[in-house]
This record gives sequence, structure tokens and C-alpha cells, in this order.
Amino acid sequence: MPVSPLDCAQVVILAKSQDTSPEMLSELARDKRHAVRECVAKNPMTPLDAFSALVVDGDHALRLAVAKNPNCPSETLSLLGKQFCADILMREFLAQHSNCPEELLAIMAKDSEPTVRTRVGENPSCPVAVLSALAGDASVNVRTGVAKNRASPLDVLVDLACFDQFEIPRKYARKTLQAQSAADWEKATSYGPILSKPTGTGTSQTSIGDALMAIGLIDVYQNIQAAELTWQISAASGLKNGSPVLYFPDHAKSGSNRSEPKKMKL
Repeated sequence: MPVSPLDCAQVVILAKSQDTSPEMLSELARDKRHAVRECVAKNPMTPLDAFSALVVDGDHALRLAVAKNPNCPSETLSLLGKQFCADILMREFLAQHSNCPEELLAIMAKDSEPTVRTRVGENPSCPVAVLSALAGDASVNVRTGVAKNRASPLDVLVDLACFDQFEIPRKYARKTLQAQSAADWEKATSYGPILSKPTGTGTSQTSIGDALMAIGLIDVYQNIQAAELTWQISAASGLKNGSPVLYFPDHAKSGSNRSEPKKMKL
């Protein structure tokens, strides 16, 4: 019996609703009606198992909706990246997705399209090594994306803020540095003092601290200085108690963002 327009409209509403149960959304992901499946693909509450049915759909708009869904799992994103790598819009959606696998981000960081590389540079899930590489990209838009990203390493942001030849990435890098919280600086200095570390190249090489002072980011300098003092007090306290605390970065994931340092008492 043919489904009436009213029945179809009701099912579409159900597929759109974030209150619909995961079991029902999984069932609707296999519905014969395109409008229903597309609504499921866009629904942020769609369960992980439903994406396996949606990703094989032949409709381009539906696959793009899957790639944009914030709940889409990394396995599905990886599959889309392999099967539809010739689609620029698909690559852009994948590059900005928070669940995009690190391996795929690393590949798209070398994409021929600057817009794709820009999305990678803006992605807060992007590995540190990839962000560092993109900071030297020929495209000012790509470098600006890295400058906006709070996940970018301190030395990269300082380099962009001080030495980029264009004002836009310099401006955004400075804003990103000023937006860092006290917790961010404590994490950055948990590996040791950073103000004395070198930045820049050739005749422009200086220390991070001097570079920050030179561009007027005195507040950033002072915030880092306070975090370094906290680290020094903590280290001195460990020595005083006869159990010095050593900080080891966790590099279990190659190219991944820095994780919380491991503490080891001797």
C-alpha cells in the first residue's frame, strides 16, 4: 500500500527529532525514502551503527550530510575519505571533523586545494606535527587557520605572531596566545621552562620571551612566567623531599597532540 504524504511527513519529523530513540533512528537509516534517510544522516543523535547503512547510499548529498554529522565515527570518515577522495567538498567536511582520524588529517594536510589544508589547520584535533608543518604553508589562509587553532604549539604561535610576512596570521596568532588559560600555560610548562627557548630563524632568531615582549604581549609573557614559577616550586619541592619529580611526555601516539605529562618519583 503506498505511503501517504502525511505519513511520510510524520516519519521525516521523527527522523529529524533528537528525542527519537537510537533504535528507531537505526531503523530509519534503512528506510526506502531518501528524505527520511537524509534527515537521519543530519541528526546529531544518530547512533554509530546507523552510519554503516547511510555511508553506502548512492546519493551524494546524503554522504555529505554523513560527513558533517558531529557524531559520525572515525571509521566511517576514513571510509568516506578513501572512497570519495576526488570530491573537494567531501575532503573539506572531513578535514574539519573533530573525529577525523589523524592519519587522514596528515594526508589532507598535503592536499592540492588550499581550502582543504586550511580546514586541517583549523581542526582542534589535528596532530601537533601536522600543525607545525602547516605553519610553513605557502598559503596565507592555511597559516591563518593554524594561527586560529588553540591546539597549535606555543613555538608555532609565537613564530606566526612575530615573523609571518602577512598581518592576518600575525593578528590571529596573537589573539590565540592571549586566549590561552592558566591551565593551558601550566600544561605547556610542565615539560620545563619555555620562555628561554629559541624561536625564529637566522638573524631573526631570539627567545620566546623576548619575542613576546617585542610584539607587546606582556600579559602572555607574565602568564607563562607565573606558570614557570609554579613548575619551579613544584620541582624544588620534590628535590627537597628527596623524591624529585621527573616529567616525561607521553609519545605513545606518533604525531599526536601532547598529552598530560607522566610523573615519576625516584
